Parts: sequence; C-alpha cells; structure tokens
Amino acid sequence: MVPRWGSFATINAALKGADLRTGNRLQQRRVAQREFAQALQKGKWCLLMFQSSRCGLCQSLHAPVEEIGEEHSSWLQVARVSADDDQLWAPEMLHYGVNHVPCLILLNPEGEALCKTGDPRSRQHMLASLHCLLRMATTGMPQQGHA
Repeated sequence: MVPRWGSFATINAALKGADLRTGNRLQQRRVAQREFAQALQKGKWCLLMFQSSRCGLCQSLHAPVEEIGEEHSSWLQVARVSADDDQLWAPEMLHYGVNHVPCLILLNPEGEALCKTGDPRSRQHMLASLHCLLRMATTGMPQQGHA
C-alpha cells in the first residue's frame, strides 16, 4: 500500500493562486505538505499529475485535467505536483517511478497507486491515457451513480 504522502511540491488544486517562489523555502514546503495531505485524506480516488512549468505538454494538459477534476469532484481529487525542483521532491518521484513529465498516477481511495502513464509522446497520447485512468477508476469503484 502506498502511504498518503504529504511532502510534495506545489499542488495547484490546493494552493490556488499561491506564489511559492517567494518567501521562506521551509515555510513553502510545509504549506505544500499540509495542502497535499489534506487533498489525499478525503477518501476519494486521486489523480496525481507530476508536471513542470517548463513543459509545454504539461501546460497543454492543465485545462483537460481541471475539467475532469471538476466534472467528477464528487469522487475524484486532482492534485498537480510541480517537479521543477526535482532535488527537493526526489523521494516522492522515486517512490512513484516518475522519470518524465507529464506523468499521471491514479491512486485509489486507500492511497494505493494503481497505474501511471508511460512516456509522453504527444498531447493526444496523454489525453487518451488520462481517459484510460478515468475508466479504470470508474470501473473499479462501487456503482453509486458515479460516471
């Protein structure tokens, strides 16, 4: 079982609009840890998106990932993790086997990593992978009117 990690970088969904480039680095990490832990403690399925601000493909996936998160918010939590400072977040990236960005990882409500996307080839490839992860989550959960 994958522990519910609390030491990830910027989580856009939890820190809407916060500018973590300024201020005390330790304080920034504590805020990110707390916000990420809160995102995972909701007992929902979770879609982790490791991304980079320097990655055009990552940027192109923001809107579709956000739409899916909003459309399925009753059972799915979306968390975007910044891999820009890979030295700071190396333990988490190693834990999940993140070798590239963007990388999408699906966690079940118990925090277990069920699957992740492979090497990104194109936006179309990543969108297809995103929908496969979503299908996996909807077929793996009890039928309660979620879709």
